[in-house]
Amino acid sequence: MISEAQEHFLVEKAHQGDKNAYGDLYEHYLDDVYRYVYFRIGNHQDAEDLTETVFIKAWQSLARCYAEKALFRRWVFRIAGNAVIDHYRTAKQALSIEETTPVIDETMNLELNMDTTEEVSRLLTAVRQLSAVHQHVLVLRFANGLNTEEAARVLDRSPGAVRVLQHRALKALQEVMLSPEGLTEGLTE
Repeated sequence: MISEAQEHFLVEKAHQGDKNAYGDLYEHYLDDVYRYVYFRIGNHQDAEDLTETVFIKAWQSLARCYAEKALFRRWVFRIAGNAVIDHYRTAKQALSIEETTPVIDETMNLELNMDTTEEVSRLLTAVRQLSAVHQHVLVLRFANGLNTEEAARVLDRSPGAVRVLQHRALKALQEVMLSPEGLTEGLTE
């Protein structure tokens, strides 16, 4: 993890046109953004495409990040969240559960303590059945390791509201996971 000062320095250099500085930001946050997008949509190819789109949009609007003196990490996650929402808005056809059941890629360095691929697939299927805001908070907090304050900034909510959302999301996830019919219901956006 890079410090806030290093991040601000890289954003400033990138804003001045230093592509290597932006490349450093890209390299540092690529895996986190990919993991965030993948957990939200569950398809490797779409996650790769959306991750690329996120970083292109971030580059194109870097002046705004610089002007707002925003931390790049929080800012890029906000762009990623909007990209996922746009992805679902523009999706022309609903995917079946078979099409969205992910194949676990060992190179993703997931820090989930699961015994089998089947359990991970079951968890991801359950997460995708939650509301978009519940998915968002769970992925930010647990898959990407943002603390409550960072997640609050990304979600544009107070830390207290994020804690409440997280609690409700975990409760909803538990209900889906424990429900015998829960994992056979359609996916929500």
